[in-house]
Amino acid sequence: MEALKRAGFASDVSLPFSSHLRRSDVSCLMWRSLIACALAIVLTNLLYLPTAAAKPSGNKEERKLEKLKTGIRKLGIGSDARIKVRLKDKTEISGHISEAGEDSFVVIDATGKSNFVAYRQVAQAKGNNLSSKEKLAITLVTVGVIAVLLLIAAPKS
Repeated sequence: MEALKRAGFASDVSLPFSSHLRRSDVSCLMWRSLIACALAIVLTNLLYLPTAAAKPSGNKEERKLEKLKTGIRKLGIGSDARIKVRLKDKTEISGHISEAGEDSFVVIDATGKSNFVAYRQVAQAKGNNLSSKEKLAITLVTVGVIAVLLLIAAPKS
């Protein structure tokens, strides 16, 4: 112990509010503080990681086309795949998607006319196609709400 004092290590640590702590407690507290700081730095860096990784290469037009193609694929084809498309020349087409290819898709309007639409012609597209799972979920929620309302409104006798 005397050798430690001569080497410059004091037996009592003079940290604020630590006069009642032993040296092992102070050491444990320092390690916890160090780990907490390192964890804070790592978590802060993780917050910025998705924004750095999400920057795609390519220009804005290409990203917009890919997003449109993905949306058309998600809608699917058939009479349930309803879509409303506004073209760059301000023409609007409403109907359902009958075909979807790599460069274009076909919309059949209410009169039965087929409209060939290239992805590059589209200014805006809005679609609606509920899957069977979504329809089932909406139905179950509606039935549940009606059942709860009937239970609440039922006369208590």
